[in-house]
Amino acid sequence: MSDNIIEFYYMELLVTNSCNLHCDGCANYSNYNLKETIDADDYAEIIPLWSTKVRPTIFRLLGGEPLAHPKLSKLILAAAAAWPDSNRVVVTNGLLVARRPDLPEVMRQTNTRLELSIHSNDPEYIEMLKPALTVLKKWRSEEGVQISWSDCRKFYRLYRGIGKTMFPYEDNDPKSSYENCGAKTCITMYRGRLWKCPKIAYLRPALRKFDLENSLPWQPYLNYEGVGLDASHKQLVAFLSRKAEDICKMCPASPKYYYKDVFNTNFERNEEFLDVDYPIVNLEELFENA
Repeated sequence: MSDNIIEFYYMELLVTNSCNLHCDGCANYSNYNLKETIDADDYAEIIPLWSTKVRPTIFRLLGGEPLAHPKLSKLILAAAAAWPDSNRVVVTNGLLVARRPDLPEVMRQTNTRLELSIHSNDPEYIEMLKPALTVLKKWRSEEGVQISWSDCRKFYRLYRGIGKTMFPYEDNDPKSSYENCGAKTCITMYRGRLWKCPKIAYLRPALRKFDLENSLPWQPYLNYEGVGLDASHKQLVAFLSRKAEDICKMCPASPKYYYKDVFNTNFERNEEFLDVDYPIVNLEELFENA
């Protein structure tokens, strides 16, 4: 800590949960295309307020698909001004890069990295991705944008069922759920507040879409509200230090990973897990050969 500002590892801001993919197992329920987009003008004021209290080592802007946000540049600039020493990243599936020629300059000026998240071995998806890779290589070589990629091809279900049949796991082993969680460090900024992870932050909008807000199994989790700007220093320290807690029971204690279906729009499908036998794509070769 320095200057009474709490330093911690990671924070993310979902700029929209609308997405051009429907990845089964999405940690923020963007596969359901909830169509919630943040107000960049509001967050250009909210982000500086949080910067007087907390400082993440890594701050990521993501979605959904963040490149669909018309004022993404304003959010990048706000984050850079608030946390100039943080490692700032925009995470994208890349499919819209050709539509955003405005981004390279602001990314370069703010020293913000673009991270391409690759979600599937599906040949149809890989063909969709190739034109984007060509654009990104140009951004890197000619525009000086920092480009990296992450392998997001495997996921696990955060809840049982899908869509209107979703309900929490409740294995009653929150410690194991936390220890096996892929998002245990993903402090999430949502509606101006900080939440433990995206799964709990965006739970209510997902349940609302399927008329499940009054479903009894979900009630203990809907009571969770994270912390706001009015939290004391002591409360923020406690929040950011907390590991396993009761809300962790909503997620599996022993998750099974599987290859995602990025085109799943059937929200009534009954399969709990999906294993697709596509040829495994070498991501480094895919990027370099684009």
